[in-house]
Amino acid sequence: MATFVPMKGSPRKPPTIQIPNVASSAADPNKISFLDFPAEIRNQINGELLKFDEPIVLIAPEVLGKAEKIAKKVKLMQEIDNFSRLTDDSDSDDEDEAAVTDNVSHHTFDFDLNMLYTCRQVYHEAASLFYGGNTFGFSWHPSVHNIAAGQIEYCAKWLTRIGSQFTFLKNVNIDVSLVCPTSCRCCNDRLRCGSPRRPPTWVFSGNLEILSLIQVMWVNPAAACTIQFIQGDQKMDTEMFGDDTEEEEEEEGKPEITVDHLNKALISLSQHDNLGLQKYGRFERFFTHMFIHRRDGTGFVEYRSDSALPIGNFQVMDSGETTWTNHQSSAKILGLPYQVLEKICGLVVYKEAGIAFNFDNKSAANLEAGLSGAHRYLRSIALTQLYEQNDFKVILESSDPRTSFDGFKSLKGVWSKKRPGALQFFNSDRRFPRSLELVLRVQSKTNMDLSDLRISILGLIRATRKISERYGNKTSVTFSLAHEQNGEQQTRSLTLNLQELQIRVFHMLSIVLQSSPQVEHSDCPEVWVNGHGHATEAIHSDSHESTRSVYANVHPILDGFQIKWVCLNFARELDKHALKRVSGPFFFCYSDLEVSLKKDRSLIGLWSYLRNIMPWDWYGWKADSLQNMAQQQLRIAAQREASTASI
Repeated sequence: MATFVPMKGSPRKPPTIQIPNVASSAADPNKISFLDFPAEIRNQINGELLKFDEPIVLIAPEVLGKAEKIAKKVKLMQEIDNFSRLTDDSDSDDEDEAAVTDNVSHHTFDFDLNMLYTCRQVYHEAASLFYGGNTFGFSWHPSVHNIAAGQIEYCAKWLTRIGSQFTFLKNVNIDVSLVCPTSCRCCNDRLRCGSPRRPPTWVFSGNLEILSLIQVMWVNPAAACTIQFIQGDQKMDTEMFGDDTEEEEEEEGKPEITVDHLNKALISLSQHDNLGLQKYGRFERFFTHMFIHRRDGTGFVEYRSDSALPIGNFQVMDSGETTWTNHQSSAKILGLPYQVLEKICGLVVYKEAGIAFNFDNKSAANLEAGLSGAHRYLRSIALTQLYEQNDFKVILESSDPRTSFDGFKSLKGVWSKKRPGALQFFNSDRRFPRSLELVLRVQSKTNMDLSDLRISILGLIRATRKISERYGNKTSVTFSLAHEQNGEQQTRSLTLNLQELQIRVFHMLSIVLQSSPQVEHSDCPEVWVNGHGHATEAIHSDSHESTRSVYANVHPILDGFQIKWVCLNFARELDKHALKRVSGPFFFCYSDLEVSLKKDRSLIGLWSYLRNIMPWDWYGWKADSLQNMAQQQLRIAAQREASTASI
């Protein structure tokens, strides 16, 4: 027994028609109502109103609309070509227009169907008689092009639209006589049914599209309805399409497969499932087309373009059975539905320990790249699952306790590549890992503490600009200090969120601006942080004057909450003296901010960028509450220090 994997959007189920739950009562309770009659009499009345001796012929509304347009155009052309007939025979116009529109019979039972809307009980009693007591036929208009047998598709749509009433149906006939010749050139005729664009090549080969009908029959395997093709007496109006070419005459000479042959093939595909396709029918969009040729009895199934078997040909035998002619029975991974491939790739690429990239030795740990080399479609699925399922870690190493990691050039280099391979999170807006950790690892020869490290951090701030605004909350920075002692590797580390590190850099740059406003348009000073993420100092070098200024952090060990309050005060103070409002609430910048942002090597350019990506409540409508909370925290800390000192 086959085991089906639950998929999104499957299995296909017919919709249920919802009847409004409303209450009604008789206008005159003393009079006898329809529901007072016995059920047998009500059924006889419903049968007289809703049962018809002739089949109910249904034609797509858009086809009838096109037929009316054609009739008007034919009438206009005949008025131009036969102007003299307007005075000789006044009834000829009506006859010409009737010749286009009268040869399709259809029923008008609007009044009878209104009974279904009287009440719920009448609806349930009458609906089964209407759907089960009549034969429904689906046809076409002879003056509208129909090379792909559009009545089959309309039949499938109608059967799906009626929902649960499908179980009442007994007989459904599809008239395939009104189909264009196999070599009809209606692709160049804008009056044909369908898009005015040029149709695909299969349209010219006389194929009957039966996929939508087969899928409806797959969804309702236990239905008692008999769906069959019939050959009606009507033919397409070939005079509307022009003269036949030699190729058309040659095609017309070939015998068409009989209706009985088509019906047997329909049963073989839907009920007997000779091709073994029904198990895939519950997955939406697994197939794109299924055709049977009207001349030679062959057919083919077209899968999605990314499938391993884009086309499978089959032959309809004289007995009506269908057999594969070039279909490979061996299963391939690319032939599986997308949801199954998604789960397979997710299980393969998931690593509990995460994926680590070392930019110094150009290596990657726990990265499974085998599926990515199999197929382009499979690579796309695998990469998506790789980012959604895993935590990424990027490692930069140095042996100097005072380092800039070479300006983080390796990180910038991968970021700037157009095709960075597995590291597409650097320049892709569509993919980003579940979390990203940037590890700054220092291998020390002596025993040191994290507070003894000095790292120039501006290169990292600039390198993370593309992801900080959108993914700053998913990105963290880890300061790691490794030392070998007694043959064992001793490691100390501390992790900060990228946004918190940006706050500390912003705080240090604010100190520089407040201390030396004249250097605002100069190159940004180097900001050095220790292993705890605290900005310890900023060093500004003036190349013109060969001077070197060192700015110490006046609040070196504030926690994250306290430093937010300090940064808020810095921003407010600088806004009052040096900045001016440009546009929008809570948005301030220098007059040359746009130039500074394009070239963020200036102090004010980087400071303005960091300030603009800060949360609005730092300097917006929550600023007062934030300041009060920060002052309360400082008072509590001072009380604790006083109590500790007294003890």
